[in-house]
Amino acid sequence: MSIFAPANKKPMTIDTIKELLSTGENAAIEFKTSTEKVSHSVYESVCAFLNRSGGRILMGVQDDGTVIGVNPEKADALIKDIINAIQNSELFLPTPFFTPEKIWLDDKIVIALDVPVGQYVYRYNGRYWDRNGDADIDVTDSPELLLALFERKNPHLFEERFVKDMTEKHLDPDTFTYCRNIVKVINPKHPWLNMSDWDILVSCGLVDKDSRYMKYAALLLFGTDEALANFMPRYRYEGIFRMCTYGQYERMEDVSNRYDDRVTVRSNLIRVYDRLLEFIIRHLPDKFYLPAGSVQRQDVLTCSVRSWGTCVSIPTIVLAMPVSWKSIRTV
Repeated sequence: MSIFAPANKKPMTIDTIKELLSTGENAAIEFKTSTEKVSHSVYESVCAFLNRSGGRILMGVQDDGTVIGVNPEKADALIKDIINAIQNSELFLPTPFFTPEKIWLDDKIVIALDVPVGQYVYRYNGRYWDRNGDADIDVTDSPELLLALFERKNPHLFEERFVKDMTEKHLDPDTFTYCRNIVKVINPKHPWLNMSDWDILVSCGLVDKDSRYMKYAALLLFGTDEALANFMPRYRYEGIFRMCTYGQYERMEDVSNRYDDRVTVRSNLIRVYDRLLEFIIRHLPDKFYLPAGSVQRQDVLTCSVRSWGTCVSIPTIVLAMPVSWKSIRTV
């Protein structure tokens, strides 16, 4: 089992196809003849790639990499058959999403399937398939292999995966400084104040000390914007503000795609928290509050929002106010 999450793939172009052909079949590349119809083995490979680390399937190519091409008159029908099959819950469950491409290579047509790594455990035709080297393995009747598959797909383990090619240069030193300043206010003798950035990561269990591999948790907490865009291109947090009355909010009326303000943040989670906090405070009313027996005004809004931030364990927060409502969501 690979300890790494898959690296970003190159776009499916003619040059990419030629590179795949020269590389040959492996754990992430599969060739299929399938010139006239889509064979079951194509779908078995799709399921295996979904359950492992994703991969590319080239139809119209022999096992040795020789391009024979699919029947030009049937190419569009083959693509339609593939799309229909992966959307058929009686064949694939859950439903995967990818779009087959028709690519001309010299005078022949190759159908390319860029199969992403699946977030869940997938099955095809009632069977569970996994990838082992350049082979598709039916693990349905193997309790040990099936258990390993489900453990690998456990969403709670995502942050524990190691990020291939990530190094200390992908970490934001300003975020470490920010964290040290925060803990210094709370505890002037906090151990972090005398630790290097690397030692902080080790103390938090965010890296493997011996191999120096870094986990996704390290990337999410301390990664630079550029590193997050490179290793997690779809990562972002969004704050959306919509104006409505409290009654409309309760009845969920007039809640369309329109919004009155919006912020998109693609920074690490430590930076995201402050950015979203600023966004929330900007739109919520700042009420005057003087605690009993005190002569100093208390910032209820900031205290409340920070309390919500420490309690909420899901990436969606809904705040209801007499004049407005807003939601924060992550994609």
